[in-house]
Amino acid sequence: MKILSILMLLLLSVPCYSETFDELITKCKEYDGKTVTIEGEVVGEVALRGKRKGFAWLNISDGNYGIGVFAPTSMVPVINHTGNYKTKGDTLSVVGILHRACPEHGGGLDIHAAQIRLTAKGHYIQHIVKPERIRLFFLITLIAVIIISLNHLKTIRGGKNEMD
Repeated sequence: MKILSILMLLLLSVPCYSETFDELITKCKEYDGKTVTIEGEVVGEVALRGKRKGFAWLNISDGNYGIGVFAPTSMVPVINHTGNYKTKGDTLSVVGILHRACPEHGGGLDIHAAQIRLTAKGHYIQHIVKPERIRLFFLITLIAVIIISLNHLKTIRGGKNEMD
């Protein structure tokens, strides 16, 4: 535990770059191995994995891009909401080392977290169906019923069905 505390102090004393996700991804060679700070929404599931027990994968998104974050589970705050269609995920601020091609995790871009902080709680999203969409749905359904009925009447009266 003392070693982890010392490592965190060392990491936090190194210059820390807080850039946009777009910049981190497009200029990942420049940031490779450097301490960076990102802030974004937790999306998808929090995956409790790793070769060693006690680690978690988080996907953090700025709305356009997502970056995987690898962290000890003890560092991950309680996450009540992860982003999806029905939910706005909790927002986290992550300080960690960016790896352009992490050898430990299959060569992908990721951040190994040194500090994670909850900055905003997520919430459920209520999607409202607009009345004009409901009217359009019923109009299209009515047209489909009329077309099917006319085709059926034509078939009953001995007319030739186009599908035959």
